[in-house]
Amino acid sequence: MGEANHDVYVNPKQVMYILGAFIFGGLLLVSFIHAGFYAEHYSTSFLWQFRGTILGAAVIFFALTVFLNRQTSEKQEK
Repeated sequence: MGEANHDVYVNPKQVMYILGAFIFGGLLLVSFIHAGFYAEHYSTSFLWQFRGTILGAAVIFFALTVFLNRQTSEKQEK
């Protein structure tokens, strides 16, 4: 009792950046932690292909996030 309810504003722009960094950073970190497993069971080229795919997906995700945030801020200015 005695606690006031406060509205909490969460900035969706920051959430998207944090979420992307968490997901893609985690995937990339796992590829470095388990590099021996990939090299032994598959091949070194598979490991680099996996890392390249992660980086490519991250670039696309962050580019779309920047584009979406730019569009949203232009609509709010009008």
